[in-house]
Amino acid sequence: MVNMKKSTLAALVGVTAIVAAGVLGTPRSAHAQSRLAISGSRDAASLANLILNPNSGITISNPTYTGADISARAFSGGLTSGLPIDQGIILSTGDAVDAANPSSFQASTATNTDAASLQFDFTLPSGSDSLLVNYLFATEEIPNPNVTPSNDEFAIFVDGQDIARIPGANTPVTVNNLNSSGRLIDNTTATTNLGAAQNNVAYNALTNPLTATISGLAPGQHTIQFAIADTEFNDLDSAVFIQAGSFSTTAPQAVPEPSSTLGILAVGALGAGRVLKRRVKKAAVKAD
Repeated sequence: MVNMKKSTLAALVGVTAIVAAGVLGTPRSAHAQSRLAISGSRDAASLANLILNPNSGITISNPTYTGADISARAFSGGLTSGLPIDQGIILSTGDAVDAANPSSFQASTATNTDAASLQFDFTLPSGSDSLLVNYLFATEEIPNPNVTPSNDEFAIFVDGQDIARIPGANTPVTVNNLNSSGRLIDNTTATTNLGAAQNNVAYNALTNPLTATISGLAPGQHTIQFAIADTEFNDLDSAVFIQAGSFSTTAPQAVPEPSSTLGILAVGALGAGRVLKRRVKKAAVKAD
């Protein structure tokens, strides 16, 4: 179990607080039953191999996980639960199993884990210079009029550079940035573009699938780190669902957004990403 200090990331990155409509805690339909399956353990090798495209020619080594045991798992049954990603891994700032609990809009069991990180080395084969991976972000932090500020963050560091960016904005993947760019879909109403997800996945808001990509990499060994962290409210969790088999040098099976093609994220690194990376390193030091 990890004992982590409450983050001040939102203040450090200086982003605008969310002003969101809605009320947290309204119960879901009594008949709703989740078909999302959360299974396995937080074993770093298993998680890393699950997201690797076996046909990509990429090899991975030295996988490590930092965070609470309960915050990283495999998932399946996403499509039957209303998600546009069927299987993969989930990294959460709380208990990953809570993602499959649709009994209320607030999935958290108030477990203060704060951060989770999966890191491993990978080797690009000769003739390859690009990398991509598919994911979607989910959060309990909105809609909730009492969450100000609120800014959980997710980053994907390749050799220290954050490649998880919001399409069209080239900004870090945070709750505030996703909300202001219109990327978060209200998962508490029947009008969600994610179909039946409001009945089967216990997060208040989710994005459509996004793609992180980078090019210009030299063949050979590199390091990648997937990191998610709380910044203000420990009992309002966020999570990232990373698609199985999507870590690749070539485009995996397309998972288009409802009204557009799959977003391709621009490359860049901002101070916010560096703050998140320091936070995850600090969590490793404090791990029991």
